[in-house]
Amino acid sequence: MRLCLFPVIALAMSATAAWAAPGPMPPAPIPAPDQAVIYIYRPPAFTEAVRGFGFSIDDVRVVTLGNGGCTVMLAPAGDHLFGMISPMDIFSHTTKAQVHWDSGATYYYRLGVSSSVRFRQMTFSSGVDVVGADEAAGALSSCRFTPAKPLGAAPAH
Repeated sequence: MRLCLFPVIALAMSATAAWAAPGPMPPAPIPAPDQAVIYIYRPPAFTEAVRGFGFSIDDVRVVTLGNGGCTVMLAPAGDHLFGMISPMDIFSHTTKAQVHWDSGATYYYRLGVSSSVRFRQMTFSSGVDVVGADEAAGALSSCRFTPAKPLGAAPAH
């Protein structure tokens, strides 16, 4: 008798995603004059579906997003180090980029995760793209909201 594991794996992944579903996206926050609004979202994908990707601002981890997850936060305007902590890297290295956020502006960041097979070897890749409000709107309307740690709070462990 052969056992097909794909339905079992798919069921486990969907159950895991449902357990990690904190709720719908709240209304957009209103920034103070010296703040920007930052949205980060991760569209649902099969690749790395059960692993969370962390995000940091100025070396402080602010949120970990599961598959189909999203967050919104207020951040001080100005120059920052925006980082993504990949679970695909066994050392959980953070990929960082210098960003500048203007006062009163809104920024949308989309996490992309993909896999490919080449010469019998599977490789995974991930990256963060800046997208426009129109592109982000559909994903944000159906994502699972995860609250971000307020900037200035104690570092996450």
